[in-house]
Amino acid sequence: MLESKSLLKAVVSMSCVFVLVACGARTPEPYQKDRAPEARDQYTGNKGLQQKLKDEQAIAKKKQNERCEEAQFRWMEAQAADDQAAIALAKRNVDKHCAKN
Repeated sequence: MLESKSLLKAVVSMSCVFVLVACGARTPEPYQKDRAPEARDQYTGNKGLQQKLKDEQAIAKKKQNERCEEAQFRWMEAQAADDQAAIALAKRNVDKHCAKN
């Protein structure tokens, strides 16, 4: 009886060890490195959170650049058409969307 309890404890202990090793063997990547920042949707742990913040900043900067380019294009179109009202509106949009560095 004593031997069977010892054997049972050993089997249970070994099973627990194997489960823990198996669970720890595959830790997820902090983020999906093979995807563009816009396509990432899974972040894990501290490194994942840091990358998510970087991705959000990169996406925001890209959108800002796109708005700036669009505003500059509209401004050039208005100048080519010599439309003073459109020039004024487009100039305000350029000032609003284009960073002054």
